Amino acid sequence: MNTAELYFRNNEEYTLQSIPRGFLQVLPEIIMSGLLVFEANLMVFEADRRAVNITINSIGTELTREDRRKLYSNFGLLYPYGHEELAICEDTEQVINYIPSYVLS
Repeated sequence: MNTAELYFRNNEEYTLQSIPRGFLQVLPEIIMSGLLVFEANLMVFEADRRAVNITINSIGTELTREDRRKLYSNFGLLYPYGHEELAICEDTEQVINYIPSYVLS
């Protein structure tokens, strides 16, 4: 047995003795659930940010309200009612006034 094997074995034994066994069994689930929640929140944020960007960038163009609706995602905090309201915005002031009222409610 070389020093590395002895060192690894001592660390493994110490870890198993110092951390409850049940915790080690659920640790991967805890880590994954936290990451999935973070990723889900990030995706929701990005979907809403994109809806606002699409609205602002399409003001003054030949995109119709229906065309805007097709560009919006099918999830996020603004989906579906917020997307309907964003689709009818005709200037950036309407978008700016609309977003805080939706997010804070």
